[in-house]
Amino acid sequence: MPKRATLLDLGVLTFAVLLACAPLLRHGPQAGHDLHVQIARYVGFTEQVGDGELWPRWLVDANGGGGAATFFFYPALPFHVASLGVLLRPGAPLAVQYGTGVTLLILLSAWSWYATLRPVVGSRRAAWSAVLYALGPYHFAIDLLGRHALAELGAFVLVPPLFGMFARTRRGEASGAGFACCYALLIATHLPSALLASGFLLIVLVASGLPERGARMRLAAGIATGLLLASFYLVPALASMRELRADALTSGRLSTSLWFLFDGTVSPDPDLEWRLGIVLGAHLAVLALVVALDRRAWRQPAAIVVLATALLVTPVSALLWRLPILQGVQFPWRALLFSEAGALALLATARRGAALGALLILVVATGLAAGPWRQLDRLAGDERHQREQARRLELRADAPESTPPTMPLHPADLSHRLIGAVHVGCDPARGRVEILDWGPRSVAFQAELRIPTELVVRQLYWTGWRARIEGRDETLPLRATPETGLLALDAPAGRSRIRLTLPWRPSEWWGAALTMFGLAALLALRRARIPAPQNLASG
Repeated sequence: MPKRATLLDLGVLTFAVLLACAPLLRHGPQAGHDLHVQIARYVGFTEQVGDGELWPRWLVDANGGGGAATFFFYPALPFHVASLGVLLRPGAPLAVQYGTGVTLLILLSAWSWYATLRPVVGSRRAAWSAVLYALGPYHFAIDLLGRHALAELGAFVLVPPLFGMFARTRRGEASGAGFACCYALLIATHLPSALLASGFLLIVLVASGLPERGARMRLAAGIATGLLLASFYLVPALASMRELRADALTSGRLSTSLWFLFDGTVSPDPDLEWRLGIVLGAHLAVLALVVALDRRAWRQPAAIVVLATALLVTPVSALLWRLPILQGVQFPWRALLFSEAGALALLATARRGAALGALLILVVATGLAAGPWRQLDRLAGDERHQREQARRLELRADAPESTPPTMPLHPADLSHRLIGAVHVGCDPARGRVEILDWGPRSVAFQAELRIPTELVVRQLYWTGWRARIEGRDETLPLRATPETGLLALDAPAGRSRIRLTLPWRPSEWWGAALTMFGLAALLALRRARIPAPQNLASG
């Protein structure tokens, strides 16, 4: 009977999430701050994965065909999950395949919440709180509908098991290997969320009372092992920040100081700030309601997380956000991911009356914050909107932070200039060029030139590109064109077969080596002996 009840609860929560995501499954997403960039990345990513490249880093067709170092800087793991939409809906329109992949991320977040909470609160409470977690005001209304932040949607999948494994390791019930895996996956999914999670884990650890020495050592080993496991992504990402326009993420209207809530200044996006205010108010209202009916709830780690978030997203914490490591988080209100999890943990463990009141608060908050949801059907049938979507998809313009500083244009402007351009530019009066191979990180062409000629290759210049003449022991120097930042080289007269490659960079090799070392550390951590429960300090 318990197994049947568990399957029924899982079925109900799955149906509820799929029902809420029905417009995504039917039309695909139609609006969102980052939607056009995310879909452009999704197309390039799925194409290259389909061609056999398991972890694409350089998107060859981004920016109108000029390429981009997108997944050197950004984690690819959420796109791996979302790319399953291509397998689940073969032959469907691209937007529908993408919407299916996004729905899968939402569903995975509900399942991960359920799996984490079921041993604590039972199957039924875990199931309906999982539905609220998947469809919460920040998760569903802001991250999915308002911002379309794909990587942060992936972070929602990993936060519940991360904190669950942290609690188990702290109590001496686990070796720390599971905690290490969750931490590594979160880093490889959304680095800003991983940075915030590290802080919240420390807050919870201190507020709950330090465990015995063995548990502290296992937690520290879990953090270290997680960092090693994630090095395959983390090391190239950190190294590439110096070679890309990563400062675009924290300058101008994206400056951290402009995005506090309730700071009395005009927000760069007043509508978004209003919706975020609703979300924070809902989380605090849930906390107040639960504590009003059970004063002991103040001492719960979930309550501490909600209160800490309220401080982090307001100007009270402005001095803290000046720390260089927190600049990478970009928006202080990203911490609402954790207050949403904390509010729902309070709801799941609260008395019946408080739980029902908290449920109502969160449902109303989601409805108020989810204005874009009501537009999906209208936009899906709007021909002008669909033409604009198709045009943006053709351009595949990426974000500025994925491009090198030698590219002087905005990615959208570069994309407009490159659409329809030849792969290798050559003055017809000086000769001709035939394309032999054109793929990610490797292009080859044959040039037949009457005199030495400058050739411009339709890929952005970036440190690491190499050019050589095949059949000869001869390399050609590369440079960036001042007008577009594309690769340029001086080809010799006569017939020559030239290949340009972007081989693995040192940071990629180091990242891969550290990840292998992390796997060995994980195995050692998994085999570590855990003291018997009676020898552990309580708490």
